[in-house]
Amino acid sequence: MSNQKNLYSPFEGKIIPLQDVKDPIFSEKTMGDGYAVEPRGETIYAPVSGTVRMVQGHAAGFSTAEDLQVLLHIGIDTVSLDKAVFEFNIKEEETVKAGQVIGRVNWKAVEDAGL
Repeated sequence: MSNQKNLYSPFEGKIIPLQDVKDPIFSEKTMGDGYAVEPRGETIYAPVSGTVRMVQGHAAGFSTAEDLQVLLHIGIDTVSLDKAVFEFNIKEEETVKAGQVIGRVNWKAVEDAGL
């Protein structure tokens, strides 16, 4: 039996190893295993098919039928940004399909904030 899971990129862009992220919370896998993306676009896509468990400004959480818990965290130190920077069009308990458009990010606003 394989432990391999298929996750989809939440952004168009380059996939990078989590250990290359400049925040030890992620690079040391304190929040769990995963990957990072250097985004090339503002559209956010669902990383898995499943149920939305949490939507909170810069992050969203999902669970799959296989009980995989997935956290989509956008940016580093972005928790302080105005919620208008992150526009999710999903709600808790909603069902999503992997690759479905679930929102947008205003990267210019993130950059203007120095993040």
